[in-house]
Amino acid sequence: MSKRIAAVLAAVLVAAVGAAAPSTAAAQDNAAVAVNLRDGAEVLKFAFKVVRVNRDVVDQTNAAVAYANCEACRTIAVAFQIALVMSDPQVVTPQNVALALNYECQTCETLASAYQFVFSVPEGFRFSADANRQIAEIRQALRELIRSEQPIEDIQAEIDALADELRTLIRAEIDRFEERPLRR
Repeated sequence: MSKRIAAVLAAVLVAAVGAAAPSTAAAQDNAAVAVNLRDGAEVLKFAFKVVRVNRDVVDQTNAAVAYANCEACRTIAVAFQIALVMSDPQVVTPQNVALALNYECQTCETLASAYQFVFSVPEGFRFSADANRQIAEIRQALRELIRSEQPIEDIQAEIDALADELRTLIRAEIDRFEERPLRR
């Protein structure tokens, strides 16, 4: 199969991920899509988004797609989405998709990881300055990690650890906000 046909196949895969979860709030969707068709090349994509949802429908989509059709190449796509739900929605159908595909490639490394955190939060919820700093540090650590030359398995393990750290941080911030004294 030619690289042109492979590129069309990759485009169809990316479109399928988007079509699998049509959203009325596409601006709140998040995607990292890495397509690598060059031998020896490295394609890295990272997406990180925090969205606030105050509607009857929670249907945000988070996707990471990594496609490789090359030799001795590395393709990594990582997507993180935090959805803070400030309403009492009638429909909650967020979608999180990760797809990694090597096509006719014997020596390629391909990784797709998608993490979506959906939390119900009180009206007016805001992260503290310290939490915002920590989130920025985690985001930067993720960027640096996917650029590293570590083995794919080690990168995935560290991404998992950072995802756990982020989840714990968000939960603690929600608890802190809910326990704060009421202002009069």
